[in-house]
Amino acid sequence: MTVVSAPIRSLGMEFSGIIVLASRLYDLEGESPGELQRFILEGTLAHEVAHQWFHTIVGNDQLTEPWIDESLAQYAYWLYYLDRYGDARQAFQEFEDTWKRIKRGRIPIGRPVWSFSRREFGPVIYGRAPLFLYALSGRMGQERFDLLLSELVRRYEWQLIEGEVIKAVAEELCPCRLDDLWEEWVIPEH
Repeated sequence: MTVVSAPIRSLGMEFSGIIVLASRLYDLEGESPGELQRFILEGTLAHEVAHQWFHTIVGNDQLTEPWIDESLAQYAYWLYYLDRYGDARQAFQEFEDTWKRIKRGRIPIGRPVWSFSRREFGPVIYGRAPLFLYALSGRMGQERFDLLLSELVRRYEWQLIEGEVIKAVAEELCPCRLDDLWEEWVIPEH
């Protein structure tokens, strides 16, 4: 895995075997990084590393269902903080704060990129979508949800998946019906 710095607009960008982090995360103009700066850098790196699984190994159509790889990468970054520090409240709070930028609007996460306004995309995909996975893990139980993540990689390595695949595998492992959760969080109204 190669990590490089570049003057990009986003905080990070994933490619197969390569992670690009925004130069501004490093360029502190001679100042020591503060706690927030370290949190952003570490969180961005964890998110982009997670994309090596959920974007590279298990892919999805990022235009029609951007929530899949982004929410899984965000959730993995939350798990990273939980594992490394025993506390992931700051990462979870970031999801909440991101979603609050649109007043916690109940905008479905399962919409294509072009259907979001510029103001909605980030809060829904990087805030609400990982909170959906948190709700899903609560419904399934953490052990079964962890199994869901590993099963997605095992079964769909080097393939593209859709949201319905995640639902089907989750219901198989649960075993439970997840229609209500999907309707509340994922499915766009017609």
